[in-house]
Amino acid sequence: MQHVFYRPSVSSSLLLLVGCFVVASCGTAPSASVQMRGQDSEAQQKSGQNPSGQNPSGQNPSGDERQSDDAKEKPSHASLDLGVANTGISFGNSQTWTGLRFNWSDWGAESITGLNVTLWSPRGYGIENFDGVAVGVAPTARNSTGLRLGLVATVSDSTTGIEVAGVASVTGGDATGLRVAGIATVAEGSSEGISLAGVATVTEGESIGVYLAGIATVSEGGMQGIHGGAIATVSGKNMLGLQVGGIAAAAEGSVSGITAAGIAVVAEGGITGLSVGGIATVSGKDMTGLQVGGLAAVAEGRATGVSAAGIAVIAERGLTGLHAAGIATVSDGPIVGIGVSGLSTVSEKSITGIEVAGLSMVADEGVRGIGVAGLVMSDLKRAPWDFMPLGAPKKSSVSLNRGLLVAGLRVEAANVEGITVAGLINRSHDFDGVGISAHNSVSGMQRGLQVGVFNYAEDLRGVQVGLLNYVPSNPWYLRWMPLVNFRF
Repeated sequence: MQHVFYRPSVSSSLLLLVGCFVVASCGTAPSASVQMRGQDSEAQQKSGQNPSGQNPSGQNPSGDERQSDDAKEKPSHASLDLGVANTGISFGNSQTWTGLRFNWSDWGAESITGLNVTLWSPRGYGIENFDGVAVGVAPTARNSTGLRLGLVATVSDSTTGIEVAGVASVTGGDATGLRVAGIATVAEGSSEGISLAGVATVTEGESIGVYLAGIATVSEGGMQGIHGGAIATVSGKNMLGLQVGGIAAAAEGSVSGITAAGIAVVAEGGITGLSVGGIATVSGKDMTGLQVGGLAAVAEGRATGVSAAGIAVIAERGLTGLHAAGIATVSDGPIVGIGVSGLSTVSEKSITGIEVAGLSMVADEGVRGIGVAGLVMSDLKRAPWDFMPLGAPKKSSVSLNRGLLVAGLRVEAANVEGITVAGLINRSHDFDGVGISAHNSVSGMQRGLQVGVFNYAEDLRGVQVGLLNYVPSNPWYLRWMPLVNFRF
């Protein structure tokens, strides 16, 4: 008989426990709202108010009116608690709890610590302060620490720990730790740690750590660490570390470290380190390090280090180091180092070092070192086919060409010290060294040796060797001389 009575008592206890959980959980469930509305309806009938919730015209209230009613409504903290001093197991919308807590929908809880399981989305922030493990449709807390798993989303003002959401992980302030979302991770403050998103990671403050997204990684406050977006990686301030964009990597500030993009790497504040752009690498200020652009590498300031581009390397304030361009290397400032250009190398100042150009080389203040051009080398801005009259170069106080200068067609310079070799014409104002060409022409003083078919020097302190040699300042009988002419 004891056994017969024992089983009904256990079943009754289980039914009672389950029933209590349902009733307690419904403190914020839709059924609770129905019950509360029924109670309110009776009160309204007694007070003469409209119990249906309709306005006097018989229409349903607007969305704003319903939101206003919700704002005035206070949360119910009905719960079935199995424990002591707010510690143990709680079923319902308990306000403060430590331990295991199961609820239909969080609303107005103050402090929850431990495991929190919810079956529906919260109202408002749901929980003020949470520390532990939260599982639900959209775990929400103003301040969260620990692990949160959201079928749809995780939402907080600040979070520290691990956040995993099916759609989005959203933080109104700072976020620290690991965050993973099917669509997006968003932090309105700064973010530090690891963020992975199917579409985008977005940070209004600074992002520090590892951030990878299927489309874009964006940070308005700057980036440090590893950032990658299949389409773009964008920073509103500086980038530091490894940054990769499938199409573009762009920063309104400076870029430091390793940066790569399928189309362009762009930095308004300068680039330092290794940068590779499938089409272009562009810096609003200086570039330092290794910079590569499929078509162009451009610096509005100075470029220092290694610069290479399929079409052009351009540096407005000067270029120093190793540079190579398929078509042209251009600088408003001096060019220093070793460079190769498929067609032209042009400097508004000087070229110093070893420079090779397939077509022409132009330096307003001269070439110092070794310069080799396929057609023309000049400190005058002239087209390769634009020939000057005899002795045309004028004396210059800023242009000095010193070293070995070689051109397939002609070398033209105001002042030369060294050796010049040209297939057709060597022309200068003052020349000190050795000039070899079919025609050597010096409109000022020639010191040294001229070797060619026809040699001309306005004044000579040296030797001319050629079929015909002419020195107008010589005595009349030594002005025109075959084979050799001289004056010391």
